[in-house]
Amino acid sequence: MSKNMQGKTVECLRHFLNALATSNNGKHVSFFLKYMGVAKSVAENWNQGKNQPKGLNLIKAALYLKERGYKVEDLSSEPEILRLGRVLAQGWMLPEEAATAIGYANGYDLYRIIMGSRKASSTVMANIAITNALYRSRLAAPFPIMKTEPKKEEPKAGTDLLALANLISACGNLGLGLKPSLEKFFQKSNPGERQNLRDAILKQGGRNLFEVSNSVFQIGEILNALCTERALNDQKNKKG
Repeated sequence: MSKNMQGKTVECLRHFLNALATSNNGKHVSFFLKYMGVAKSVAENWNQGKNQPKGLNLIKAALYLKERGYKVEDLSSEPEILRLGRVLAQGWMLPEEAATAIGYANGYDLYRIIMGSRKASSTVMANIAITNALYRSRLAAPFPIMKTEPKKEEPKAGTDLLALANLISACGNLGLGLKPSLEKFFQKSNPGERQNLRDAILKQGGRNLFEVSNSVFQIGEILNALCTERALNDQKNKKG
């Protein structure tokens, strides 16, 4: 239905709604309206250009269209941010709660980073990764979309692989935000403050700093092995 259309959310949405209106696919219309949480008259107004979706409705529409195959120009391309958008779109977290969790005073700036009009800082990205980690099992499930083509059964390994990739990506974004904060703390703190941090880590997570450090080191070794394997394969391909 998308025919690889590219444009802003409102342009892609109008194209999609026009296609729905001419398809006589009542189930798909009902599915989309339920997902958006709006009445049919609201969607008709969007299609006629009388009103346009804003805020959370704009995000929900943009994500749905992206999953349909539209190239939505005004939507962030950052996977971690898109995952947070899905958390909001599916109602797992209120926008105000998400804004507070990532360090914003209100939902306005949150909407802007999801819709690609504001860049998120490394600290915000780290907070987003932490927030998304709370919903990792839900995010591993397919996006709720009704497809017109026959549904293809995907092997369970594919879902597990996607979940693992999401976790690794989240760890990477968390590291980007955590590293400068740790460096700053280590440079300016005294031995007593550093001991307080070690005690707090044990109290909050139930694991001492050595155990945490060892886990991070082991993860790094595995990721380095994956990188080395890829490099060796690239060298073989060049020689071949």
